[in-house]
Amino acid sequence: MRGFILAAGFGTRLRPLTDHIPKALVKVAGKPLLGHALEFFAENGIHCIGVNTHYLPEQIEAYGNESAIKFTQFHEAGEIRGTGGALHFVRSFLDCDETFVIANADIIARYSFSEALRHFEQSDALCMLLAFPTKGRGTIFYNTHTHEYIGTPVDSIECQEKSGADFTGTTFYKREFLNFVQADDFSIVPVWLRALRNGGKVLVHVASEGFWRDVGSPKALLDIHCEIIDGVVELPVSGEMVVDRSGKRCVHRSVKISKNTGPYSWIESAHVSPATHTSRTLYYAEAQEVKELELNNKIVTEWGILPVV
Repeated sequence: MRGFILAAGFGTRLRPLTDHIPKALVKVAGKPLLGHALEFFAENGIHCIGVNTHYLPEQIEAYGNESAIKFTQFHEAGEIRGTGGALHFVRSFLDCDETFVIANADIIARYSFSEALRHFEQSDALCMLLAFPTKGRGTIFYNTHTHEYIGTPVDSIECQEKSGADFTGTTFYKREFLNFVQADDFSIVPVWLRALRNGGKVLVHVASEGFWRDVGSPKALLDIHCEIIDGVVELPVSGEMVVDRSGKRCVHRSVKISKNTGPYSWIESAHVSPATHTSRTLYYAEAQEVKELELNNKIVTEWGILPVV
C-alpha cells in the first residue's frame, strides 16, 4: 500500500509565518506537520510515501534529505493543482499498488488505521472517506444504513436516512478509482461524484476512537498545543520539554517557571523574558526575546508575533 501526503498549499491563514516556510513545515510540539504525517504512515506499515509540493519546495526537499522517513517529492510547477489535479499528476506513482491512502499535511489525525483499512479492503468501494462524529451538521453526509457517501452541505440532498460527519482529509482508494480522475480536475469532490454516477461506490468510515485536528489557522495551531497540555490530544513531546499538567503549561527545561508563566504557556525558548507574563501563548524555539510584557493569545515566531483571534 502506498501513501501520499498533500503538502502543496500556501497556508495563507498562517501568514506571516508561512511567508517564510511552507505550511507543511509549521511545527506542532516541536515537529513539522509533515513529520507527524510521515510518522503516522510509517507506524502503520506504509513506507512507500509520496509528497506533493508547490510553494517553497526547496525547503521540503531539504527536510526530506534529513528525514529518517524517506519520501518521493512531486513538485507541481505552474498553477497549484488541488487534490484532484494532484492525483492525476502522480497517478503513475499511485497505481503501482492495489490500494493507496491520501492525507493532508495540515491535518493531524490519529485513529485505528488497521480497522479503517480492513473495512475498506473488505468492501467493494473504490474509495472510502475517513471521518469523525460531528458535533454540528458535519462536512459530509452519508447513508445511515449503508455508510455510502451522499454529498456535502452545499449539495441538494434528498435522503431521509442521512447522517453527518466531519471529513478528516484522509481517503483510502483502490487503483481503479484513478480511471475517473481527469487532467483538468482540481477539487476531489466532483471526482467522487463522477465515480458514483458511473456505478462506483464511495464509503464513509466514521472512526470510533481517536482525534483529528485541522491545524491550518493560528487559533487551531495554538489550540492543539493547549490540548496536548490538557492530555486531550496525545502527541509525543520532546524530552527537553516539561509538561506541567497542574499548572497547565509546557516549557523547555532551560526555562525557569515563574509566577508570570500562566496557564497554556507553551514555551520552547529560553529567550522569553522572566518579566513577560504569558498565557495561551506558543513561543517557538527559534523565537528571539520580545519586548511585550503581556503575551496572551499569541504565537511568537522568529519572524514576529502572530495574534490569535
